[in-house]
Amino acid sequence: GLLSYDEVVYAGGYYGQSNSNYYLYNNTYFWTMSPAGFASGNSNVWNVNTTGNINNNNVNNTNCLRPDSWLFPV
Repeated sequence: GLLSYDEVVYAGGYYGQSNSNYYLYNNTYFWTMSPAGFASGNSNVWNVNTTGNINNNNVNNTNCLRPDSWLFPV
């Protein structure tokens, strides 16, 4: 599964604030599985961008998925 918004926050991510000092940071953009709302006919999800901050974006945008198995390999 994908990470949730809460898991990113618990790991040290901040909404709208750059942070490269937590273990999820790896200079990549990835979505979470948490919805961020619905506006103007668009569905939005929470994501982490390349500076490590949490933001939300339209699901029509092409971005990366980061499964939580990357964090805990089997």
